[in-house]
Amino acid sequence: MNDSVGDTAELHGRLVGAIRSGSVAGVRQLLGDHPGLVTARIHWVTDRVEELLTGRPDAAGDLNECFWQACHDGQLRTAQHLLARGADIDATPDYADEHPVGIAGSAGTARDALITWLREQGALGAGPVDGT
Repeated sequence: MNDSVGDTAELHGRLVGAIRSGSVAGVRQLLGDHPGLVTARIHWVTDRVEELLTGRPDAAGDLNECFWQACHDGQLRTAQHLLARGADIDATPDYADEHPVGIAGSAGTARDALITWLREQGALGAGPVDGT
C-alpha cells in the first residue's frame, strides 16, 4: 500500500500507540496492512534506545538488556547499533537462561542473519547460560 505522508504519520502514531500499550495483535495488524511501517518501527526503536541511554552513567545494564531483547526479537539493525554502543555480546538478563545468540535462534528460521552476525562478532554458543 502506498500511503501518503499524512496517512503515514497517522499510521506511525497508531503503531507507536499499539507498541506502548503492548497490543501485539494491533502491531501485527498494522504491520501486516502497511509493511512500510517496519522501517518506521526500526527507526522508532533506535530513537527510544538512544533516549534511554543518552547521558546515563548506569545505562550499561539497560544497554545489555536492550541488546538481549533485540536478539530475542530478531532485530539485527538494533542489535548492531547496541553492540556498537558497547553492549556485552554475551550478557543475559537475570530472568533469562540463554545467551543472545541462543535466544536469537529459538524463535524461528527467519533469524539466520542475526545468528550469523552474532557468531561473527564472537558470541558464545547457543547453549544455556551456566551461571558462572
